[in-house]
Amino acid sequence: MHYKAQEPPAKVVAVEPESAACLMASLEAGHITPIVTGHTIMNGMCCGTVSLTAWEVLANGVDVSVTVDDWSVHRDVQYLHSHGVKGGPCGAATLTALRKLFREPKLRLDNESVVVLFSTEGARDYQVPM
Repeated sequence: MHYKAQEPPAKVVAVEPESAACLMASLEAGHITPIVTGHTIMNGMCCGTVSLTAWEVLANGVDVSVTVDDWSVHRDVQYLHSHGVKGGPCGAATLTALRKLFREPKLRLDNESVVVLFSTEGARDYQVPM
């Protein structure tokens, strides 16, 4: 995980596949840093370079960057489907990131915290990760 230096309670969290974490690499470097990507079930999030037009907004607006693995995302796709939410891997990635953050001691949520997860993909076929 990448936190800004002052490490306040997270406000905006970005999520990327572990195999395509160009935003995290760029945030850590302080400038757009292209990476070599690997395979992921999160096809729509498999990017090797942060958008030049989005970089300034992301660099100034993201408080925490989280990477998620395919198997955990697959489990959360199944979880969401079992609760009537027909999302795909890119949509479930936000839930996976939230679960990962709950295990992170730097995350400070309390009874007044508000969490909004954006699910950006409907159900679709994909190869189940091993």
